[in-house]
Amino acid sequence: MPSVDLGKLYDGMQQEMEAGLKTGASVLMHPGMKGDDTEDNWREWLMAYLPNRYAVAKGVVIDADGNESEQIDVIIYDRQYSYLVLKHNETFLIPAESVYAVFEVKQSLNKGYMEYAQHKTESVRKLKRTSVAIKHAGGKYDPKPLHKIVAGLLTTTSDWAESSTIDNIANNLSENELKRLDMICCVAAGTFVCDRGDKTISYCDKSKSLVYFLLKVLGKLQEIGTVPAIDYNAYAQKIEVHQHP
Repeated sequence: MPSVDLGKLYDGMQQEMEAGLKTGASVLMHPGMKGDDTEDNWREWLMAYLPNRYAVAKGVVIDADGNESEQIDVIIYDRQYSYLVLKHNETFLIPAESVYAVFEVKQSLNKGYMEYAQHKTESVRKLKRTSVAIKHAGGKYDPKPLHKIVAGLLTTTSDWAESSTIDNIANNLSENELKRLDMICCVAAGTFVCDRGDKTISYCDKSKSLVYFLLKVLGKLQEIGTVPAIDYNAYAQKIEVHQHP
């Protein structure tokens, strides 16, 4: 039976992915412009590799009570059943029910940015989410249990020595489940996946950082399946309604 060398295949994929992510792009003088450019590159990269059922955007996550998250650099949300994605002053407002994953984007991996990403994560996970039954020809499906929203940090470089990266990540991961990051991808240092159960961290080195990250993201999206059906009546409660007679 013919076989394929997956190691060599992944090497080629990594090179292609790094080119797609534009990791070697020219340095911009203004830090804000550089940050915006990096965010755009990550969003475009994810859109290129994720299945079409998922959408990727920068925006704010909202709930039916009118609460909102901090602005999130990368939101992976449902494209097929998210009928309530809104836009206000060029900012996407995405219902919490529709969100699969959120990521903070920074140039470099360090303690401060990990803490910042975990703060952003908490602002999303603490939002209220609804879930309603779905009718079908033979009856109806029960409301889908709410999934844990995946969260992570995406960086190009690291402020830590490569040999100490794993220890620094372990020491700076929050024990608070609302804050704790699931994934950290640093192109120059590797990808780190934090298990929610036994709290172990699985990781690969920089030679396969993007390939491993993509495969683990796809796996987590597969575990979630479909997002819960939004209770549109809950969102409608904020509208003043009159009745006649």
